[in-house]
Amino acid sequence: MNQAEESNLELGKKQLAIANPFQYGVPVPPSHFVGREREVRMIFDLITGSARGSVAVSGERLIGKTSLLRYVAAPEIAKAWGGTPDRYIFLYLNCQSISQFTPTRFWRTVLDLLSRHFSAGELQEMIEGLRGQKEIRAADLEVILDEIHDRGQALVLLLDEFEWVIRTDTAQDIAITLDFLSGLRALVTHSKRVFSLITATREPVHQLCAPIKFIGSPFYVFFANISLKPFTREEAEELIDKALKGTGIEFSKADRDFVFEVSGGHPHWLQNACFKLFEKKLQLVGERPDYKEISSTLKEEKKVITIQLPPLQLRVRTVTSISITLTVVAGLISLITSNPAAIAVTAILAFISLGLFAYELRF
Repeated sequence: MNQAEESNLELGKKQLAIANPFQYGVPVPPSHFVGREREVRMIFDLITGSARGSVAVSGERLIGKTSLLRYVAAPEIAKAWGGTPDRYIFLYLNCQSISQFTPTRFWRTVLDLLSRHFSAGELQEMIEGLRGQKEIRAADLEVILDEIHDRGQALVLLLDEFEWVIRTDTAQDIAITLDFLSGLRALVTHSKRVFSLITATREPVHQLCAPIKFIGSPFYVFFANISLKPFTREEAEELIDKALKGTGIEFSKADRDFVFEVSGGHPHWLQNACFKLFEKKLQLVGERPDYKEISSTLKEEKKVITIQLPPLQLRVRTVTSISITLTVVAGLISLITSNPAAIAVTAILAFISLGLFAYELRF
């Protein structure tokens, strides 16, 4: 083995000991959070303002909603934006964690989280008293909010996967959801303005609530809406630079062009592509990674994600595919026969396919 080979072998051993700094499939910790500056500023402006506003965050799957909520709720981040612990109580709750959802189970979980912020005393006794009730309604928490206000504090409740509590499958589900959301709305508009909500959903809240007939103002009109989009190239560069710092590994301009193009700036797929590229660089010392191999692997993983889509999204996607196929067949027939009826059918099918495709893009 010559000196150059020994040098490359030694370098390879060192690189294999380096931990991959890119993460995907899990929320990123606050220390790795990048971008979303406008959204973060908007959230803190609203919840720390005198009006105590609420925010509804929406965005496609794996776009970073959970990471954003956890970032906002992190004590060190909230403090930097004026949400100091002596003035604000941040409670993060993933609504999917409430099995067999009922309003009482929801509020009991919220009270469990809230009790961790107070030592023994009058407020803790009030919380314990409510937790012991057979049924807990939103109105029962008004005394808690009054006490929090008297202490000079405000409560911020961050509800991830909020669509989990908006049940609209049956008339009974709609009635329960209407009562629950109306109670939440009453707390948000509480006269002392001590309560803010930050929700995260795939579809905008107003679309999720479409089947519900509210009496008075709808639940969702009290929210400022934030729709999360893929990262800009600048944000993607920030993510890559922050992750690679101290690793001794570099991504060339071609590498960066590739991961941004293959991911479209989507945070999950950007992290995923960078993770795979980083691994290749550790394994192939001094050689150029195979972009096609990484791209092919990502495509297969995206197919798995598509298979796991909710039933509605899968049905829409299937109907869209069938409609497009029929449009192509009818179009070929009309070209061959020049039959006016076939041409008309083709036009109708094309219009339907376009509408279905536009609807599918919402997912």
